[in-house]
Amino acid sequence: MKTIKKSILLFCVFLVSNNNLLLSVEKFTVVKVLGTIIIKKTGALLAQGDILLSNEPILFKTADSKASVISNEKGRFILSAGNSESSASNVKSCLLPPMGNISSRAGAILNLNDLKTNFSGNYLILKQGEFPISKSAFPMDESSFFYLSYQYKNESINKKLTHRGDTLLIVTNDLFLVDGKPIAYAESTMVKLNYLKDKKPLFVSEFNILSPNNDQLVNEVKIILDGSKNKSYQDIVNDVVSYFTEFYGKTDEDNVKIWLKENFSLQP
Repeated sequence: MKTIKKSILLFCVFLVSNNNLLLSVEKFTVVKVLGTIIIKKTGALLAQGDILLSNEPILFKTADSKASVISNEKGRFILSAGNSESSASNVKSCLLPPMGNISSRAGAILNLNDLKTNFSGNYLILKQGEFPISKSAFPMDESSFFYLSYQYKNESINKKLTHRGDTLLIVTNDLFLVDGKPIAYAESTMVKLNYLKDKKPLFVSEFNILSPNNDQLVNEVKIILDGSKNKSYQDIVNDVVSYFTEFYGKTDEDNVKIWLKENFSLQP
């Protein structure tokens, strides 16, 4: 009888331990993958929409491969080889917290140094970027204006940028018009920013405009929103800005808010 009771007790302990183990395994949904990450058990490439368990063995084919993943309980994380001692590990050991909300600028652009700093590296433009610029430093009118130049079919294209008061506008649909007709453009385009005053051009900086397919962005952000049911509006905005910055390039919070409203009817 004692042996039977002992066996039942051991079985109950096993069930409780096993249940606790199952409860401790978290689920993550993949938002986006950069590079190549392999699910070791199946040999399949990690892809958007995949569900990963925190104890899932994975393999990073390159050190710079990474993925954005989100858990309904704990929020968004970056899956990166940089947090593990080898290229092969499990999901939990490769999780990094996302960066904080990093906006491309704080207030108006006041001088040439601000311009160079703001328009550098990779810049994600969501349909239209708006940039307040000090009118005393860089007045914008018919004779004084900013323009972008880029290469298209071995030809240099110069595009005068519009403005609204002292706010510079970069509209992607207008930017990629040649002779009044839209051109096929890459998701990433290197451009040069220039300023013309008194017919004298001033080179400001060279940077990379990112203009990915909007449906692609919507699919990615939808996964983030689905995993953010209990978050406030501002927390969601912060997370989307952070995500765009990490996986595309710098962007502007106001631009993101307009984009979220247009694509998800999301507003305060």
